[in-house]
Amino acid sequence: MVDFTAEQVDRAIKMLNHLPGEAQKAMANAMNRAIDGAHTAAARKIAARYRIKPARAKEGIGKARHANPADLHAGFDSIGRRPTLYQYGPSPSQPGTGGAGRPSLRVAVLRSHGKKKLRHAFALGGKANADGARNMLVGWRIRGTRMKSNHKKEKIQGLYGPAIPQMLGQESVLQAVEKVARERLDARLDHEIERALERAGRR
Repeated sequence: MVDFTAEQVDRAIKMLNHLPGEAQKAMANAMNRAIDGAHTAAARKIAARYRIKPARAKEGIGKARHANPADLHAGFDSIGRRPTLYQYGPSPSQPGTGGAGRPSLRVAVLRSHGKKKLRHAFALGGKANADGARNMLVGWRIRGTRMKSNHKKEKIQGLYGPAIPQMLGQESVLQAVEKVARERLDARLDHEIERALERAGRR
């Protein structure tokens, strides 16, 4: 969430009190710019900490909820699911690699950590998308179980990394996002106040 301090609210009202509704418009515009900046900062900070692309992180964070003059609240709700370990760039990465009798598949979730071996894990193609492309997965077989479609093979369990909301909840990520939001909110509020005064002067 992004919110104003009492000082910021007082500043907007004092400067724009003679222009009905302009203080609320200025605060809403400033808040929306701030939440958009915080959204981008969150994706970049997550991608800097975890071996995941900024676009994938941004998608997992979800869309920003914008403010309006009647409702001066903005934020974003992260509800992303846990991504498969394939999203973290395992090596080797071709389908069927890893597993018994083959070089061990190696992967790391954090950029600060080297890739670790996952014994018995392998890369495989998941369910097909609407365009026919398959989502790639990392998984391993569950000993003592059997697939319904082929009783000779054991069931496969997918392996996943932390969900985007978990990444966003890390203290270092939260602090960076809050810092960007506070700085942008203050700067944009002054800018929006100036724009409102300029528009009034041209009337």
